[in-house]
Amino acid sequence: MSEEGHVMCPFLFEESDMSHIPPQVIQRLIETVLGYSSCDVTLIGSGATSTAWLITCGTEQVVLRAVYKTTNRPVTYRSEFRILRQLYEQGLPVPKTICTSFDQPADLDDRISAWAITRVVAGKPIAKSKLTPEIARQLGEFLRVLHQLPCSKFGRLDEDSDFLAGQQASQIEGIRARWCWSKLFPYDNRPLAEHPVSILAPRLVNTLMRFERELWEITTRADVVLNHSDLYGEHIFVADEMLFGVIDFGASFIATRGWDFAVLAYYHGWEVVEITLESYTSDREQYRQIMYEAYRLALVVGLYKLAKPSAIGNINKQNHIIKFVSETLALIKAE
Repeated sequence: MSEEGHVMCPFLFEESDMSHIPPQVIQRLIETVLGYSSCDVTLIGSGATSTAWLITCGTEQVVLRAVYKTTNRPVTYRSEFRILRQLYEQGLPVPKTICTSFDQPADLDDRISAWAITRVVAGKPIAKSKLTPEIARQLGEFLRVLHQLPCSKFGRLDEDSDFLAGQQASQIEGIRARWCWSKLFPYDNRPLAEHPVSILAPRLVNTLMRFERELWEITTRADVVLNHSDLYGEHIFVADEMLFGVIDFGASFIATRGWDFAVLAYYHGWEVVEITLESYTSDREQYRQIMYEAYRLALVVGLYKLAKPSAIGNINKQNHIIKFVSETLALIKAE
């Protein structure tokens, strides 16, 4: 925190893009680490944290992800692998881990700070398609196991720990560390008058301000879990009404479980959240408490997501997010 109470983000969140790295560089690493030769290298794409390539050698397929040095992003491959191994051992649909640059050092390119290799998961990402009720139910079962993994402390995971331990000493510090590169009402201590919503949807400001106390109270809850926190379509692989894979745990953090359901609502809608949560728990009191948290934390997620499209003038995205926030407020009113 700065003296003004604003969150100081420890990273520069630039997009990762290593698409210009020659395929032979990737091939050389795969041959060195795995012994595969004459591989086909296909660029999958560049996300917020990593660039990924599909490596095919005969019937074998793996995915290589790498972080570009100049992004200044946190390298989370070690903590991701801890999560993946525990989930895979319990039979959950996640990529099987192979190795990282921390396990088996091998030079890839002097522009790359770290890399990780996993097996390919079956199916295809749902992208912007709607999650079906059956997939939503399976996702609820997945989240139930994820949220039961033993963890300690708060926030982003400590890469040097042998366990799933957060880096922060309090839940609010952990939230600020996870959601640190945009305006984060109310946890950044900035008034809504400084937030884009005050210009784009001023009619919502007074109503949103009424939830400050409840949002702060949620951060005092002791029943924290490991959240995936980035369950958008590209991270959910499906085929034939089956959940075949959940990927990319790089944004995982320890906090109240309402965050995963708030993010799920933002990307997939409240109907999907209800179905997912029915599969997640049969305890009606727990169901009500999680929905209570999810409704309110979804306001935080929506306002957080509003900052970027407002900065670049993406009117369609602005309107979509404002509609989501408005609909969530209506659902809270109807509780």
